[in-house]
Amino acid sequence: MKILFDPQVYFWQQYGGISRYCTEIYRLLKNDKDLKVLFPLFESNNIHLKHYGLQPKLYEILVKLKGFKRVTSYDNIKWSKNKVLKILKEGKVDVFVPTYYDTYFLESIGDIPYVLTVHDMIYELYPNYFNSDSDSVIREHKRTLIKNANKIIAVSQNTKRDLIKFFPEINENKIDVVYLSQSLNKFCNNSNKKNNKSKYLLFVGNRSLYKNFNYLIISISEWLIKNQVDLICLGGGAFKNEEKILIKKLSLENLVYQKSVKDYELKDYYANAISFVFPSEYEGFGIPILEAMACGCPVILPKLSSFPEVAGDAGIYFEIGDSKSLTTMLSEILNNVEFRNKKVEFGYKQAMRFSWEKTKEGCLKSYMSVVNPCF
Repeated sequence: MKILFDPQVYFWQQYGGISRYCTEIYRLLKNDKDLKVLFPLFESNNIHLKHYGLQPKLYEILVKLKGFKRVTSYDNIKWSKNKVLKILKEGKVDVFVPTYYDTYFLESIGDIPYVLTVHDMIYELYPNYFNSDSDSVIREHKRTLIKNANKIIAVSQNTKRDLIKFFPEINENKIDVVYLSQSLNKFCNNSNKKNNKSKYLLFVGNRSLYKNFNYLIISISEWLIKNQVDLICLGGGAFKNEEKILIKKLSLENLVYQKSVKDYELKDYYANAISFVFPSEYEGFGIPILEAMACGCPVILPKLSSFPEVAGDAGIYFEIGDSKSLTTMLSEILNNVEFRNKKVEFGYKQAMRFSWEKTKEGCLKSYMSVVNPCF
């Protein structure tokens, strides 16, 4: 089977859950001797591609040639899209896999089936958070691709339910649920180095909007001060001015920190934390939950959206809006060694239920179903 793997997510994402998923699936599909995978990307600085040595080689060769000028982002996108369209018009692929919601390929795809992965329904569920012109374009393109897809992959049962809620006209048999995984296992034996912060909570990733970072620090500020526990925020960029003002207002300047780390360092931060706190209102899946559990870090999170599917019995759940339930769970994990060890053990077992190999097999089954309906 010949698969055309669309590169559009790599035009704008240097790192993140969607490009991590796409990279892991592309890597595994590429290594399957029974498949031929086309991936027409001219240039990329995506760290997940770089980690596996999958970044495009053509550009690197050309920059070594005398007089070749560095391409702009516009040139890269134009070249990559034109290559995709050329392959589609030739009609010599069995299935097309778009990696995000740009509809540029629809006029050229002809009878070639495409399988769309929907990672969440955040734009539809929380339109008040996404009301710019570009957000409106993404929302409309997403709607178009969902309605025209031959098959849809949802990354959780919760995402499938949300899809059906907003698109009741779609036959639910058209939607396959394929769980994601995490990529920190390969670092688990690389280092036993302890971080210089031995008493800290961990917050990972974007802190804006529905991620509820401000809610978190307001809710636990007194608890952090009383117990002299740090909150380390990994990724998400440096604190914005309004975040700095709030942190100062709560007297947390010496307890709340932001750091940017590599994946191999992230593993150690998880492993040495009191707990990973994930106060997000909604996630299509939630890869950091699996990362934490795989590294032996207890996870405190709300019992919302896809979280019970991912964390299962390993999750330590609190009620969003009830700061006391959150600090009660924090105290339990800090002071009750038996409870903490139990949740860590549950977490290891839960994380083992997920793997990128399983994700790849699920995706491949969906791809094959549109090529051979009897499959």
